[in-house]
Amino acid sequence: MLRKDVAFALLCLSLTACNYTGDKNKTTDGRKPDTTAQQPAAATGDNAQNALDWSGTYEATLPCADCPGIKTVLTLNKDQTFLRSEQYLKNHTEETTTEDKGRFEWNKNGNVIHLKGKTTDLLLKVGENRLFALDKRGEEIGGSHKDDYIFTKKY
Repeated sequence: MLRKDVAFALLCLSLTACNYTGDKNKTTDGRKPDTTAQQPAAATGDNAQNALDWSGTYEATLPCADCPGIKTVLTLNKDQTFLRSEQYLKNHTEETTTEDKGRFEWNKNGNVIHLKGKTTDLLLKVGENRLFALDKRGEEIGGSHKDDYIFTKKY
């Protein structure tokens, strides 16, 4: 029984010794190998900026203090420019439309855009086919009218 154990131990030792390749920090000629190509790329997580199809045209009817609402059409372009059109809805009479265009920037997390135009200064959280208007502190708008501040992608 002892001989079988010794024979098995010697067999295992010889098999593991065959797998020894020497110092992994040196090549056969004594130089250190070039490991720069073997380094994995830095991991980048998915976010709205790189994982969603965010460019397109969105619509919402925003609340208005002295009118039935503000029909807002917002187009986001891949070159980080935007066009915003607002139509102040009045009692089926005169309706006022204004337009603004400008650029937008992504936040460092890639999930919020900041629209900056002549009259536009707006923060929007980017979701799947929707934009959520944020307050000046960058927080989602709450309360009973929170759904009125969601833009839906049309095309």
